[in-house]
Parts: sequence; structure tokens; C-alpha cells
Amino acid sequence: MARYPMHSNPDTKPGSAGRASPKSPSGTQFPAALLSAPATYIVSTNVDLRIGWREALIVGVALSGILLAFFSAGKERARATAASDRYRACDEFLARLGAIEAGLDKAGNSLNLFLLTRDQRHATACNAALEEMRQAGASFRSAAGKLGLPQTTVEGITDPLRRSLDLMTESIESGRQPSEDNAGLRAKLESLGHEWKAFRQVHADEEDASNARAIRNTMAGGALAFLSLLYSVFALSSNLGQSRRLLLQLQEHDRRYMLLAQRLEHVQEQERSTLARAIHDEFGQVLTAIKMDIGSAQRMPPAQDAALAARLKQAAALAEDGVRMARRMSMELRPAVLDHMGLLPALEWLSREFQRRSSIPCLCTAPAGQTRLPLASELALFRIAQEALTNIARHAHATRVSIRLEASETRTVLDIVDDGVGFDLALLDDYRSIGLMGMQERARAAGARCEFFSTPGTGTTVRTIVPRDKPPTGESAC
Repeated sequence: MARYPMHSNPDTKPGSAGRASPKSPSGTQFPAALLSAPATYIVSTNVDLRIGWREALIVGVALSGILLAFFSAGKERARATAASDRYRACDEFLARLGAIEAGLDKAGNSLNLFLLTRDQRHATACNAALEEMRQAGASFRSAAGKLGLPQTTVEGITDPLRRSLDLMTESIESGRQPSEDNAGLRAKLESLGHEWKAFRQVHADEEDASNARAIRNTMAGGALAFLSLLYSVFALSSNLGQSRRLLLQLQEHDRRYMLLAQRLEHVQEQERSTLARAIHDEFGQVLTAIKMDIGSAQRMPPAQDAALAARLKQAAALAEDGVRMARRMSMELRPAVLDHMGLLPALEWLSREFQRRSSIPCLCTAPAGQTRLPLASELALFRIAQEALTNIARHAHATRVSIRLEASETRTVLDIVDDGVGFDLALLDDYRSIGLMGMQERARAAGARCEFFSTPGTGTTVRTIVPRDKPPTGESAC
């Protein structure tokens, strides 16, 4: 909402808050509370909305902590994944060693049974076990290559394995016990198995530790994020509370400003009424008396000076013009027909005057049996129609104007329609459109609503709606 300009009183000096409020020309005293409302508004809404350095520091530290926690959690998760991969590689390597050892046991048992029974089925089983050992040896070499084991370590298993395969094959063919047993190969398999089981456990412990650190860092980051969110919620709540207080102040100012506008409107109408009566009663009476005196002088015996008679005739004509001017000024300031006969006769008089001055046909229509409205509402509608006709005469270039007054049980509607050039409704937001804003403010002060319907080249409709079930918020009498 825009701040309203303050108009200082030249008779009031700084520090004179205890003095009486200023008065209008008619002697009406303005309430001091109303006149001070805009000043209170300007002071109370001067709110500093900048972010303090403490809040900025807290937010910066929290964001840094969140980023650091989640970055560390990501690194720990990557370490855990690498340890898990190494654990699976060790487990695969141990599986190859176990396959070699299992094949060795199976081949040895089948060979012993064959040598005891000479049953070819045991020889076939021994050959199958030997083939499994060869395949397990090939897998072992492949796994050792992936792990990057030293060549001496690999050969320490593959060479005895090859020798054991050769001796068992030769023993099956000759039917005699092998010249050497497999104790050396078994010892090497067992020693290497123990070593890689220890490696596998190390990698398992490393994976567990990395996962634990990742979970801890993630929880720390989540806690910081939650605390930051909680702080943001509290800060937002504080800002919302401040905004709500500001909104209440704005609403209070708007209410006070509307009361001030209504009061000023009331005073203005009082001034117009007083001035209209003064022109009609005092100025009009003086002009009428002058006219009567001049007429009396003209009825006297013809004067010997013809020039004097001509001057008296001219003065009578001027006095007649002055009387008509006084009546017209009085009617324009405050038409008496509005106070005594109501809105419709006042609008009919206004349309006739508009048509006489502008030569634009103006038709005024209304339903039969039109009831009176509160005087504040009738006055607002009359002034809006007066302003609308003034705008039409100045800007519309219209050829026809109509004034329609419609009433129902719930509302009264006044439409002023012309067939002129129209205007862009965006002008309603232009601060220079004083007349349009004045009509809207006048309607609002009377509890009504003023709307405009227009596009360039299609004419304009000014519609004012007065609810019948909602009394005007302004003065009840003017």
C-alpha cells in the first residue's frame, strides 16, 4: 500500500501536539486522531528487513557442516564399497584354495580304493577328481593374477599341484602306490588359506568401520539439516508474526484513512451546501433587489436623458444574468432537488444540464416507484454521475449518453453509458487518473462499488453498485 502524503498545518509548529485540531472554513473541527493516522502509519511501518550477521553466520556454518558431513559420508561409503570388493576377492581366492584341497582329498580316497579293489569305477572317480583339481588350479591362477600375488607364491601352489596330479595319474596307470605323498601340498594350501582368511577378516572389519562412519556422518548431516530447518521455521514464524503485525497496522491505517476521507467528504459537502445557500439566499437576493430597483426606475416617466434609460436597461439585463448565474452555481454546488425530491429528479436535472451545455443527447431512465436511498448513498451516486458526465464531455467524443438507475431488493445499480472512444483500463492504476480514482473512493466511502467497463473504440460504462442490505459506512446525513 502506498504511503499517503502528509500535509502540514502552517499554523501548527513542531511540538504543539497538545493544541486544538485545525478547523475547516465552516468551523468544523477535524479529529486529531484522524489527522495523525498517516503519520502513525509512516513511523510504525519503518521496519528493517535486512538479515543480521548472526543469522547469516548461523546459516553459513550450518550449510558448511551439512556439506562436510555428507561429503565425508560419501567418502566413507566409497571406502566401504572398496573394502567389500576386496573382501569378495579374498573369499573367491579362498574358495579356489578350498576347491583344490577338496579335489585332492577326493582324488586320494578314490586312488586308495582303486589300489585296494582294482575296481575301475574308483579309477574313473579318481580321474574325475584329478580333472576338478586341474580346473581349480586354473581358477586359482586366474584369481591370483587379479589379486596381484607374487609369482613365487603362485608357483608354490601350482608346482606341487602339478606334481601331485602327475604322480596320481602315473599311479592309476601302473597300479602302484605313488612314490610321494601330498603332505607338502596340503601344508602349503593350509598355510596360504590361514593367511588369506586373516586378510579377508581385515577387509570385513574395514568395511564395517567405514559403514559405521558413513552412518554416523549421515546422521550428523541430517541432524544439522533438521536444526537448520527448525531455525528457519522459527525465523519464518518470527517474520510472519512481524508481517501480521504490519498487516494489522496497515489495516488500521486504512480504516483511519477511510474515516478521514469520509469526514473530509462530509465537510466538503457541508461547505458546498453552505456556499450554495449563501449564493442563493444572499447573493441572489441582492441581485433580485437590484433588478427590482432598476425595473422601478424604468417604469418612472421617461427620463430626459436617453443614455440613462439605455444604461438602466443594460443594468437590468446584467442583474437578470446574475440571478440566473447564482441559481446555476447554487444548483451545481448542491442541487436542492437532491435533498428535497431524491436521486432520480436530481439525475434528470443533471442530464438536462449536460445535454444543454454539451449538445450531446442524454437519456435518463429509472423504474417506476423508485424508493429513496440514504442521503449519503444518493449523494455519492449523484457526484459519481456528475464526474462521469464531466469526463464524457472532456474526453469521450461521444454522440449519445444514457443514465440508467435500476433497483432490486438487494441492491441499487447506476449505469452511465456512452458510445465514445473508450479508454484502456490500465489507466485505472495511473496515479494521474484523479477523476477515476475519486469516483472509486467516493463509492467506497458510501459502502458501494464503482466499476469501469471499456476498451478503446467501444465506449465506456461506469457502473456503481450500492448494496441495500449494507448501510453506507460514511455519515448518515450531509
